[in-house]
Amino acid sequence: MKEILKATETLQQCPLCASSSFFTRFSPDICKCRQCAILFRNPRPNQADIFRSYNQGATFQQWQKELEARSFLWKKRLALVSSYQQSGTLLDVGTGDGCFLNFAKKQFDVCATEVSSAGISYAKALGHQVHEGTVFDSFFDNKKFDVITIWHVLEHVDFPGEFLKRIKELLAKGGFLFVAVPNELGPLCRPKTILMRSNPFPELRVGEEIHLTHFTPHSLKNHLTKNLGFSFISLKVDDVHVTRSHLKIFKTHLNSMLSSALNTHFDDAMVSIFRLPLS
Repeated sequence: MKEILKATETLQQCPLCASSSFFTRFSPDICKCRQCAILFRNPRPNQADIFRSYNQGATFQQWQKELEARSFLWKKRLALVSSYQQSGTLLDVGTGDGCFLNFAKKQFDVCATEVSSAGISYAKALGHQVHEGTVFDSFFDNKKFDVITIWHVLEHVDFPGEFLKRIKELLAKGGFLFVAVPNELGPLCRPKTILMRSNPFPELRVGEEIHLTHFTPHSLKNHLTKNLGFSFISLKVDDVHVTRSHLKIFKTHLNSMLSSALNTHFDDAMVSIFRLPLS
């Protein structure tokens, strides 16, 4: 079993809305903000340890074994983006191994960021130029993009509130924002979670996915619309399933219908679409 990633950092404020009013929802390290209702790790590992974990490259190695399934995913995501914007400039934040850029570059003038040197190595092998760093770097000062995509990055960043403010600065007026994150509504609604207050989130381990913040459809939408002034466009199922049994396909379609009707669903992952008003 992989080594547990030690928690060495304690937060005094919510990492999304900066409220100091929160409580431990699930022992030992899952807090819930009373203001914005997100769940977040506290205490948690520091960024230096997290970056070292990412650079082990275990996740990227696994992805290379799933290229066919993941290509299907990227094509679906690009089709979703194209249904709102067909061309222009696109920033892919946290591009990972760069596979999305293989498809997006056919329609958009693409730019990308990544913090993992392991991920950048894979992206460069595909012929992509990726900025090694974050959206806060001076490299992005005075830049504007028609589309910004954040595919399963927001749950990893240390302060998603400040991160989303920066994203707003980089998005052109009228531009579209696509944010995909794990959908925690399903795990939170399990009988064991509700009745026994059992922690639905696994321990953080070196070399594995490190999720610091946990979102539901409502909490993400509420913050971006009420606190940052985005217009909410739609909520979709983010079909991240690598194996596609008949039952899984049926559940995905069922959740897609639920999402279309009620702007909520219980599938494993969600993608929310927002737009920055023209004025």
